[in-house]
Amino acid sequence: MKMKVLIVDDEKPAREELKYLLSKYDFIKLCGEADTSRRALKKASEEQLDIAFLDIQIDDMNGFILAEGLLSINPDLHIVFATAYDQYAVKAFEMNAVDYILKPFSQGRLQKTLERIVAIKREGSACNRRVREFLGNSQAFYGKPSKIPVKLNNRVMLIDNEEIICVKTLDKENLIITKRGEFPTTHTLGDLEQRLDPYVFFRTHRGYIVNINHIKEIIPWFNNTYQLAMEGYEKEKVPVSRSNIKDFKQILGL
Repeated sequence: MKMKVLIVDDEKPAREELKYLLSKYDFIKLCGEADTSRRALKKASEEQLDIAFLDIQIDDMNGFILAEGLLSINPDLHIVFATAYDQYAVKAFEMNAVDYILKPFSQGRLQKTLERIVAIKREGSACNRRVREFLGNSQAFYGKPSKIPVKLNNRVMLIDNEEIICVKTLDKENLIITKRGEFPTTHTLGDLEQRLDPYVFFRTHRGYIVNINHIKEIIPWFNNTYQLAMEGYEKEKVPVSRSNIKDFKQILGL
């Protein structure tokens, strides 16, 4: 059975070079190429891919964030970073047994990559667990992601962090609230708390994270707590728990 491959790079010569090298393998089927993260995510939602070769710097999203979006569509996808930058993060990536290839590409190096992927496919999903571990570690080198991927009608939307009014837990489901609507997410509130800028987002309650920039009014409530009226989300008030009042006041300078 052939392995389905996607190449993502905003430089056409790099894509052409990789396509040429991959064409020498009978078990590889090139299913598409993309020069933007949006096109890459669209292609991944249309095809059951096996491998994605990603550049690290693509339009408005680095390859690590794109990898997370791709894996949210297909957890079994094997990610290979194809980059011109031999930096510490990339070396750490290789130490975690998730491969990368350095530009300019060579047939010998690509051969090792494909051999590694074939071996990993035999072993199961251990590779993807290491990808997710690395994606978490990579934030130390590349900063917090500026977008959150969410699934909607079998497609993936990318929500800018600035759009988020708040995040809440409802009936064991986590919802990202924006002026465009409410979007379910597989991320826990703990995960989102780590991903979002702590100077902008605050965990007011075990079931809520708010964007401080969208607070319209702070309403005193019983037991020395608060409720928040959020701009763009008028249908309910967001609670600030008693245990978080002190930190909340400190952040806002109250």
